[in-house]
Amino acid sequence: MNKIIFLDVDGVLNNIETNAKTPNGFTGVMDSKVKLLSSLVHATGAAVVLTSDWRLVEDADYDYLIKKLRYHGNIKIAGKTPDLGWENRGKEIMAYLDGHPADLWVVLDDNIFDDFNLVKDHLIITDPDDGLTEGNILRAQKMLNPIDGYVPGDILHTIFGDAIFIDEPIYDCYQVRMCEWDDDQIERMGGIDEAWVLIGSDQLLTDSNYNDIN
Repeated sequence: MNKIIFLDVDGVLNNIETNAKTPNGFTGVMDSKVKLLSSLVHATGAAVVLTSDWRLVEDADYDYLIKKLRYHGNIKIAGKTPDLGWENRGKEIMAYLDGHPADLWVVLDDNIFDDFNLVKDHLIITDPDDGLTEGNILRAQKMLNPIDGYVPGDILHTIFGDAIFIDEPIYDCYQVRMCEWDDDQIERMGGIDEAWVLIGSDQLLTDSNYNDIN
């Protein structure tokens, strides 16, 4: 099964607290973020394809990135998306997939481009203040390692930190939010630490009660 992680760099492998610098003096990447990415790569067997503007330079900064990925994550760049212009990242991803089909794929990015409706089922948006988080990794891993044929990425949503923005209905409900439980609630809910709930309601939106709610 072919799997791909489409990788942006700035706002994903670094954040507002990054002190590291590239050879040319720009913001570098954080070893801790590379190690997080590595955990996803090695848990899913996915190839990494670069979507970031970093792919457009062939200088010391690009060499710096490649070395960071290799030394701190044992990650190799399998490819780069074509350059179709700044606002066409979604089209660039789809163009890459036309020539390199994948069964499962995710997009890690800190920007929402105008054409990201093309990839929204596979999109995980990072908060540039934080960069890549364990929560992002967990979601991506679930999308790349489907269980019993169910792929969370089939749900039409965009994740930005803990908030979820809905472009299309989920279970015929247009307004939902993510609810995160504290430890006591997790225990009472039998280990569920996240759940869909209706806006303005504390009622869980699950397969078992979907018919009752709707």
